Amino acid sequence: MHDLVYGGPDQIIIRSLGTRSRSSLLGTRNITALGLMWWLRRQYHAHPMPFQLEGYKMAQRTGIGYRRLSVALMVAAVIGTLAAFWGLYHCYYIYGMDAEMDSVSRRVGREPFTHLQSWFESPQGTDWYAVVAMVASVGFTLLLMLLRMQFGWWPFHPVGCALASTPGSNMNLLWLPLLIVWVAKVLILRYRGHKLFLAVIPFALGLIFGEFIIGSLWTIIGIAFGVPTYAFWPY
Repeated sequence: MHDLVYGGPDQIIIRSLGTRSRSSLLGTRNITALGLMWWLRRQYHAHPMPFQLEGYKMAQRTGIGYRRLSVALMVAAVIGTLAAFWGLYHCYYIYGMDAEMDSVSRRVGREPFTHLQSWFESPQGTDWYAVVAMVASVGFTLLLMLLRMQFGWWPFHPVGCALASTPGSNMNLLWLPLLIVWVAKVLILRYRGHKLFLAVIPFALGLIFGEFIIGSLWTIIGIAFGVPTYAFWPY
């Protein structure tokens, strides 16, 4: 799931309607509510919905009953939530939030109140530059979508706009692997056809699974022995 950091509905509403209580259609209470719900809409890379949909798709392919999968997902959601809270508080208590933990926790915890403070102390009207940019982005994305639907050879996918537009997308780290994969896909389809493309898919999946398995093993080794190990992702 893509993060879409700072692209939630609260940011769109605030920039479109402004934060001046007297002139804004929102009012003080609504602005406060939007600020306090910042934790829910800051970014979406941990949203469970896409993973749940993938689980149902795999259940459809393998013949697993939807009812059993639904029960498993609900149980996993409860256990995962409790484990996440316990893990955070345990690490904060053992290592100290300021001493050893990543600064992301402190920064994200302050952000809702920092935004609220700036909205009320320095109220702004409608950000017309942002509104024009949002309208232009929507129009450009729809254009890419129509072109892709109309022409089979059109190479640009509208999802690319979202992937490359936010600071959390890390395209500075991923652009070269994605370019290599794209070139390999184009060459295989053009010169060897769909049959070879299907035959290469297990190899590509093996590369992906291998990277994550090795990365997970290094993380487990680091936790078990309390030593710094190789991190296969910068976060």
